[in-house]
Amino acid sequence: MKRVIIISLGFLFMFASCQAQAEKEENMPPMTTSQSEANEDVNIEAELFQEVQDISVVDKPVEINTEEYIKLIHDFKTFNFWKFNGDKPCVVDFYADWCRPCKMMEPTMEKLAKEYAGKVNFYKVNVDNNRELAQAYGVSSIPFFLFCSNNGQPQASMGMMSEEDMRNVIESMLK
Repeated sequence: MKRVIIISLGFLFMFASCQAQAEKEENMPPMTTSQSEANEDVNIEAELFQEVQDISVVDKPVEINTEEYIKLIHDFKTFNFWKFNGDKPCVVDFYADWCRPCKMMEPTMEKLAKEYAGKVNFYKVNVDNNRELAQAYGVSSIPFFLFCSNNGQPQASMGMMSEEDMRNVIESMLK
């Protein structure tokens, strides 16, 4: 539990330091967008809404890539501060196929995904295929879990977690 608190504080400081850069960029003149680009953005948002609706009732962890992460959870490329895009809390499991502890966590993730289906979304991100995303969150050891609530900063945990510890973090997100 101490790890979760320490890592959460790390994220808080990281995002606080990035806020100054975001304010600096806000003072820049806005870019103009053509009508066709605006229509394309509306279509992308409609597709994203449909994707979220399709995923929202899944009772097992869904593997996502960097682009899907940006749409469903957080656009780490655009925003220098945390802005959660999801409609319900989520757990993101950063893993690798060759990682034995990651494989050992799979049954726990699947069990919790069934238990919290419709309340919490569960995602998996392969760090070997999504290096930029893993680097953005400082994933240096796996398994690495990111717990994202509808409000507030995400919490992170590095290494294996007991089912009870994971359930406690999820329950705190739902409060």
